[in-house]
Amino acid sequence: MCEEISSEHQIYHDIRAERQSQIKIWGDQHHSHNTWVRIELEEFGEVAKAINECESWEVIRAELIQVAAVAIAWISDIDGRVIEGEVTRPSNMREENDKSD
Repeated sequence: MCEEISSEHQIYHDIRAERQSQIKIWGDQHHSHNTWVRIELEEFGEVAKAINECESWEVIRAELIQVAAVAIAWISDIDGRVIEGEVTRPSNMREENDKSD
């Protein structure tokens, strides 16, 4: 591979920075698993689009950092529910009209 690969430390730093940016924009998010899946798929779709459009590795990497940051947000949402004593099974995290879990 010709391009320089970021160290693992830099990757974690970039994910943390992206997560902080997301929190500034949308605040602390709480969603059903179905909604988290939709958000994550939208982000992953941006990775696929960047690859399909032959974007630079920097663009693809940035999109993957967003995918990772959304995954962390989802995990944080689950962990917060556990701390608050809520059950985190998908059937208990459905949105009102969401029966697809």
